[in-house]
Amino acid sequence: MVKPVADSLSGNRGGFQTDDPFVTGFSHMHDTGTGGGSSMGNFPLWPMPQCAGNRPEGCAPFDKQQRAKLWKRNSVIRGVGYFSIELANNITTEMTSSEHAALYRFNYPDTSRDDPAAERQMFVLADLTDLYDSRANGRMTVNLTTGRITAEGNYMSSFGNSGRYRSYACIDFSGAPIDSAGVWEGDIIHSSINNITVAGFNTNAGAYVQFSRPNDVSSLLARVGQSWISPERACDHAEREIPTFDFASLVQTQSSTWKSKLDVIKVDPTGVTDDLQVAFWSGLYRNFISPQNMTGENPLWKSEEPYYDSFYCIWDSFRAQFPLLTIIDPYPLEEMIRSLIDTYEHTGYLPDCHMQLDKGVTQGGSNAEVVIADWAVKMGLTPAINWTRAYTGMIKDAEVEPIFSALTEGRSHAEIYNELGFIPHDDTLRGNGLRGAEISRTVEYAYDDFCIATVAHLMNITHYTTLNPSNLTEETLQADYKKYLARSHNYRNHFNPHTTSFLHNKNTTFTGFHQPRLANGKFIYQDPALGSPAVPDTSHFSQAIATYEGSSWQYTLYAPGDNADLITLLGGSDNEFVRRLDFLHDHELFDIGNEPGMHHVFQYHYAGRPGKSSARTRFYVPRLFNSTLTGMPGNDDSGSMGAFVVFSMLGFWPVAGQNVYLITAPFFRESSITSPVTGKTARIVAHDFDGRGDGGVPGKGSAENEPGQGKAKNIYIQKATLNGKTYTRSWLDHDFFLNGGTLELWLAEEEEGSAWGRTQEDRPPSLSKEGVWYGEEEGFLT
Repeated sequence: MVKPVADSLSGNRGGFQTDDPFVTGFSHMHDTGTGGGSSMGNFPLWPMPQCAGNRPEGCAPFDKQQRAKLWKRNSVIRGVGYFSIELANNITTEMTSSEHAALYRFNYPDTSRDDPAAERQMFVLADLTDLYDSRANGRMTVNLTTGRITAEGNYMSSFGNSGRYRSYACIDFSGAPIDSAGVWEGDIIHSSINNITVAGFNTNAGAYVQFSRPNDVSSLLARVGQSWISPERACDHAEREIPTFDFASLVQTQSSTWKSKLDVIKVDPTGVTDDLQVAFWSGLYRNFISPQNMTGENPLWKSEEPYYDSFYCIWDSFRAQFPLLTIIDPYPLEEMIRSLIDTYEHTGYLPDCHMQLDKGVTQGGSNAEVVIADWAVKMGLTPAINWTRAYTGMIKDAEVEPIFSALTEGRSHAEIYNELGFIPHDDTLRGNGLRGAEISRTVEYAYDDFCIATVAHLMNITHYTTLNPSNLTEETLQADYKKYLARSHNYRNHFNPHTTSFLHNKNTTFTGFHQPRLANGKFIYQDPALGSPAVPDTSHFSQAIATYEGSSWQYTLYAPGDNADLITLLGGSDNEFVRRLDFLHDHELFDIGNEPGMHHVFQYHYAGRPGKSSARTRFYVPRLFNSTLTGMPGNDDSGSMGAFVVFSMLGFWPVAGQNVYLITAPFFRESSITSPVTGKTARIVAHDFDGRGDGGVPGKGSAENEPGQGKAKNIYIQKATLNGKTYTRSWLDHDFFLNGGTLELWLAEEEEGSAWGRTQEDRPPSLSKEGVWYGEEEGFLT
């Protein structure tokens, strides 16, 4: 819940940004790597050095925009559970945290040499603001004797529908005797006044504490408890979790906790550059940060179920982050799914985006369905989850269009989508919520329906309704399975086989793309490249473009449930499908810094060319994904970019919503993952591993996209064994990670000459070919 860090002056969605030279304060709750507005950052602290006249007024101005200080570029120290930075005023601030509380150590410069006779003081301001500057009202109280500050305020959520939340804090100090305390408003100090209440957005206000500074004191500790329930609970969190102000011990506890999380994965780093190792481990680390466990901090309803917040958004995270958590941190993920279901129970719909207790903007499909299905097919119908409620929530998304809230929950235009099998461009009278994005929403709804069908079938074949009686029956589930499986091919309904793509006035020679349609079935034209980096468009929420944060080039290739049928739709030729994918990558017709494009890196598997997928991972990692300050091509979206790096480097990619992982050549000689559920270990061993160099990063010994002297060459899988037996499939299922085993891969410099993964039988499952893979016991089901 609590993640303290320095707050930058501008663009600070997650607090600290290295491209901003100024720091405005140190706050305690943050979301990381998100889009939307700045998130939380309530009640920042601001340590002040020796003030003129040894009075707080001498440190004015207090407004965060005006008080901002430069930070020293070489001063930042960061690690798991620890952050430190020195400002231009020579104050170094260190910080760590427990679950609900932060602990700061403000290290003040020694000023005694300048004037040994001067009275030395330390000052700390507490501010009622947040990162978003959204406070509508607030109150801060300071105990004039103990220095304890309690605070509360009303703030705006960062990506919701103008929703608001109330936050509370409890601040205590240790390390120096208190000299005075009071409140402030604007640049005016009110000493010996113990509380201040403000209303409106334009009033800067808070409390302060002034400390005497004996000669042997150089630092001051500040402990901050946070809550969304009450200031009393915030104080209780702080006192219970950090009772002794022992900074070093808390850092060690944090380090041990993080080590236990990260130790699930082991790698042999031999031959792997430091840059790649940092990119890998930091990417893994960021996947444990959000969504945030806020159980016990939900004031909106009472429930015995877990409550998680900061789903930014499932549209971004269902493709990589949640599948990664299924492997490395399944128990919290199971709680997140229970939280989604509980949110449906109390608000009416499964959320796609949910933060600061508010319904966030739904960006595409109702993708909680994918998360639920992904868990079901990999982990089974685990008893902690109420699958009847989960399933009814999925059906509600698919069938009941919200009337007034389709922008933030459910499926907008669901009624006409269910009637026509696509969302028409001219649906102005019927349908609610987001306008435009009709192509991207249609293809996502189709895959969401695939996932509903998958869960329906799994519940049926396990006789879930017999064992757990409810209004659901096996007959209903069987009928639903057929219905939603048929609807899963609705991506076909936007396909115009006659549309040709021109790029920069040149014919790309590719024909057949998804196009907007009118309700009467007539197609209207949208440049297939519009919305890509090659032909950018920023009107994501308008009716002007039919593809959300992407192009028709990209969304035409989105059919995760049936890539074999997609190849047929595009002409039936594997070679032409590969040529289309190559053109997509080589001409920037999608954005790898945005999650919908990630699966294109691995789609070659379905055309029998898994070696091309391996090569494409090297095309992007580390060229665009690395440890530099610009080492992500887009915002991290709660760890999703990091998950892409982790999967790429380990050598497999999840097909979210299916029990399928696509195998690629790993970036490590050997890696292992120990299941937190079974304690069994999955090992991946790369023979003839060539981990030399940096992968061809421009300016580091090779030209962009060229092999270069330092680039690893053996990146194509020639053959494989699984537990000592020949393994020709280009994919695995979750049993490998749950029950362990050893996958050995033999690598070579050339793709040619290898038959591994190339036959139809060895390709990943597609609905129209093999069917849906449920595991070795159930096999393929159609």
